[in-house]
Amino acid sequence: MCCFINLKKLKILNSRQIGSIYKRAVFRFLFSIIFSVCYIYSSEALAIGPANNYSFDYFSQADGLPNNLIQYIFQDRKGWIWFGTSQGLSRFDGNRFVNFLNDPEDSTSLSGNLVRVIFEDSRGNLMIGTENG
Repeated sequence: MCCFINLKKLKILNSRQIGSIYKRAVFRFLFSIIFSVCYIYSSEALAIGPANNYSFDYFSQADGLPNNLIQYIFQDRKGWIWFGTSQGLSRFDGNRFVNFLNDPEDSTSLSGNLVRVIFEDSRGNLMIGTENG
């Protein structure tokens, strides 16, 4: 392997320029050491920090939901969790589901099964918005 050096472009550095280059190299080296130490300690702190206390449960029609397609989720002031689905409204107490569906012969039932929105007024009354109003 052969290497050519262009002596015309070779630059001779004075002591000030060499000192500047040396200072930058030392700074970069120290910065990389400090960064590495900080990264290691932050990784260890994350690893031994408080445990994740969240847990998730999966519910489906097999558990009592009227449908797996959830349109809206709402928690009322009593703590009930309400699920608006494409096939009705469901109230969850933490253990079981109670479903409310449209019954064309009952004027007090939902006006439709596709629940789009659930709202609670200042007196605690729930208002359910369906595809039929």
